[in-house]
Amino acid sequence: MIINTLSKTYTTQVPISTDRTSQLGVSNKSPSVAGDTVEISKEAYKALSDSEATISRGVALIVNSINNDPEFADKMAYTYSHSRDAELIDLKDVPPLDDALRMDAYFQHVKDFESGADKIMNQRVQIYNEMKKNGASGADIFKSLMEFNKTLPADYQKNTGLDKYSDQYSKYVQAG
Repeated sequence: MIINTLSKTYTTQVPISTDRTSQLGVSNKSPSVAGDTVEISKEAYKALSDSEATISRGVALIVNSINNDPEFADKMAYTYSHSRDAELIDLKDVPPLDDALRMDAYFQHVKDFESGADKIMNQRVQIYNEMKKNGASGADIFKSLMEFNKTLPADYQKNTGLDKYSDQYSKYVQAG
């Protein structure tokens, strides 16, 4: 199954039998597949995206790569420290474009969030620069950035999704 997380479209590929391939005029020299595409509900997509298994598997892959590949760890530490967090939004919470008052309030909220996220990014950059100057490895810097995330206000963590990743990161590191 192929999952396109942007379009929420799931494609399954099923082998076509030899009899069917000849009926379709497809050469029998190489295997052939036919695909079906289905659209899933917002609720199912959210459940998949928010599932603990999905998040924990992603965290495990990242942590293992950071621990076993110094070049990857250096890139992750740099990239993560120099990236601004984005606020998770539900599009149904965005006011209609023709409601100028509510749109103004919404845009002000976005500006305020981005300003706060810029300050947090600057703090991460300071952590990165200080640790790098003192000879820390990318893996150690990344671990410090993850610890820093835990100190951020709970509402900020929830609004960015950091809470889920921080929890899984802590569980994985403690178990590992």
